[in-house]
Amino acid sequence: MGTPDTSARHTPVLLDECLDMLALGLPDEGGVLVDCTLGMGGHSEAALKRFHDIRLIGIDRDPQAIALASQRLAPFADRFTAVQTTYDHIDEVVAQHSPSGKADAILMDLGVSSFQLDEVERGFSYSADAPLDMRMDPTSGISAAQLLASAPEEEIARILRVYGEERFASRIARRIVERRADVGATVARGDVLARLDDTPFKLAIKESQADLAQARATLARVQRDVGRNRALARSGAIAGADFDALQTQRIQARAQVRAAQSRLDRARNDLAYATLTAPAAGTIADVAAEAGQVVAVGTPVLRLAHTGEQEVQVDVSESRIGQLTQAQVAIVRLLSLPGVELTGIVREVASVADGATRTYRVRVALPELPEAARLGMTASVRFKGAAGTHVQLPISALFQQGEQPAVWVLPDDATQLELRPIMLAAMGTDTIAVARGVAPGERVVVAGVHRLDANVAVRVWDGRLP
Repeated sequence: MGTPDTSARHTPVLLDECLDMLALGLPDEGGVLVDCTLGMGGHSEAALKRFHDIRLIGIDRDPQAIALASQRLAPFADRFTAVQTTYDHIDEVVAQHSPSGKADAILMDLGVSSFQLDEVERGFSYSADAPLDMRMDPTSGISAAQLLASAPEEEIARILRVYGEERFASRIARRIVERRADVGATVARGDVLARLDDTPFKLAIKESQADLAQARATLARVQRDVGRNRALARSGAIAGADFDALQTQRIQARAQVRAAQSRLDRARNDLAYATLTAPAAGTIADVAAEAGQVVAVGTPVLRLAHTGEQEVQVDVSESRIGQLTQAQVAIVRLLSLPGVELTGIVREVASVADGATRTYRVRVALPELPEAARLGMTASVRFKGAAGTHVQLPISALFQQGEQPAVWVLPDDATQLELRPIMLAAMGTDTIAVARGVAPGERVVVAGVHRLDANVAVRVWDGRLP
């Protein structure tokens, strides 16, 4: 890729007129010119060519603009300095980079540069499908997409109304918030996914604040009464029982203040829970509630598939579920992606069967997925032993040797059996998973094991009748 020709890409607006006006402020010799909106350096280049003795300081917050302009103005490197900042820091820039500590002339070409609109990936233009970024400095702050995904409805409306002069700002902001939680949408940790109608919570806060103010006023009055009557009680001017009653009232007033404060704290906590945020980055897999729907406590609103780790769910029969354990290795194949084989880990094994199917739900975590994989694809799952070491045997091969499980093994080139202790990884209705004691490929007796002993001579039967 060749070096971009910035002069061909950018023609400065009102160039001659700007230079004529700048000439009025610059001294006959030397002088410092500050270009507060450097862009691709068109105005700066023309100024450096016309005013041979000036020192030019270029300011821009866009690092791409800084790079392009510095490349364009390389022939003037001894008289040009580029600074990545915003023009509201012009005093600091001039103090640091001007030989005299001051500026003789300042140029501002306010607005978005054409190259920012032309660069699709910058997200300034809606003429092409691209991430909505819109940051002059992509290295700082949040993107426009992140703002729209997290900012309150009122803030979005304010931005549209103040900066976009949009008369339908409130309506647009409301629709943006309503459509945040779409299936397939990508969200970041902390992004707002849904909001409950917070009117009841705000009313509860106002009521609690009024109750608290009344309780504090009552406490203040009772405390004043106690203070005024303490000396009278000591002198006997009032009955001791009357003063004791005042002190009891003070205790009750303090309790009322604490109760009112507790109700206010609870109301504020309820309001905080009216906003549902993403606990982690991911993709919205399912939306279970629609706008305007009344949801009870515990009602699912949406499902979020975490970024970086997806999972496959498979229903396993009663006869196989005993063979599976957490952290067990599973081989997953996606039916729509032939030839792709993924390695997963058993994350969860259901302890209760589904009432209708009598199967057990098993969740297999997949640390990585190919780009072509999509949520909802059909997969086949083959379970291996933990770390790929479990040997699957019929349960009829199991021989209980006291408290120690064992199996009868016929070693290679042997004619007598060996009773070998084993460690079980899992036991199902029809099969067992052996974690240690038997290696893959070894010959194991699978029938009649309780009629055998070590001295019995055996031969291998291939299953065919003589």
